[in-house]
Amino acid sequence: MRFTKLFTSAMAMLGAALLAAACGHSQNETHESAAQVAGAVLTDTGSHASNADSLIARADSARIQGSPTAPLWIIEVSDFQCPFCRMFHQQTYPAILKDYVETGKARLAYINFPVQSLHKNAWPAALAAMCAAAQDKFWPMHDALFNSQDSWAGLQDPTPVFDSLATSLGVNATSFKSCEAQKVMLPLVQGDESRARERGVDATPTFLIGTQRIVGVDYSGIAGGVDGPRFAVVYILLSLVHNWRVRVRVYCPDDDFPALDSVVGVWPSANWYEREAFDLYGIVFKGHPDLRRILTDYGFIGHPFRKDFPVTGYVEMRYDPEQERVIYQPVTIEPREIVPRVVREDAYGDSGKTD
Repeated sequence: MRFTKLFTSAMAMLGAALLAAACGHSQNETHESAAQVAGAVLTDTGSHASNADSLIARADSARIQGSPTAPLWIIEVSDFQCPFCRMFHQQTYPAILKDYVETGKARLAYINFPVQSLHKNAWPAALAAMCAAAQDKFWPMHDALFNSQDSWAGLQDPTPVFDSLATSLGVNATSFKSCEAQKVMLPLVQGDESRARERGVDATPTFLIGTQRIVGVDYSGIAGGVDGPRFAVVYILLSLVHNWRVRVRVYCPDDDFPALDSVVGVWPSANWYEREAFDLYGIVFKGHPDLRRILTDYGFIGHPFRKDFPVTGYVEMRYDPEQERVIYQPVTIEPREIVPRVVREDAYGDSGKTD
């Protein structure tokens, strides 16, 4: 359960910025790859297979919202008991719904990924949500489960709470309870989990946009990421004479090899800023007189602000007293967990004692 902000807004570097994006692919590719994940998961459930398959198909369809003609799929892989998933639901989901789903730009589908090892009631919550979906109440139940997470997350048996939530939403209580008791939606949730793992999902919330997998979302960057290329350079021009400020943003047309013409010939002061953008983001400025790294070592592999290199790096540099020079060697850092400790004196908090 990680919450990593892989989307950022315009990360300005005093003149250069990256719009971290998830989608630089054609609409057909995006629609196709997302549909493979959001498709129905139908499996034989025994003697009640026919009726169960019908309910599963209805539930599977009910957890997709948005226009059928929308060019983009956004797949939310989530866990109803995950606190970071609730954070996304409260802070980001409404904006995505308003700006993308309701405007016809994207379709949103929900995939269950209950992390049982961390959240003991995640599976019952997923089954309850899908039972509500069988009665076309998935999204109201989806909202109710996240909004009431604190009230049922720690319960030994959360079923009464789920039943109460579903009844308040207007579902048929008898059918809902029967669906829960017989675990009719178990094949659907199991299929969700399996499909998500096949796509490399191992944390919640995760979002599948086209062929990209994003763990955690900060909405501030989605507007640039979904609708445009991955990289953009921003120049902020200031006239001291007229007190005017002009902001110029130029997108790099090729995500694999981002390149733009240098403006050093017009504004020499952009020299170091373009070098910094090249060093940290890998944006190549054609015609730059001295496009070298400026912050990282010349032998550094990759570009740090792309966040596409190993956390532990490739090599480390140190001074070798025997050779009397700086040498490079494989990284020797051993991963470790840092456990915070709070050390207090015995009389801490005792207002009755004085020095």
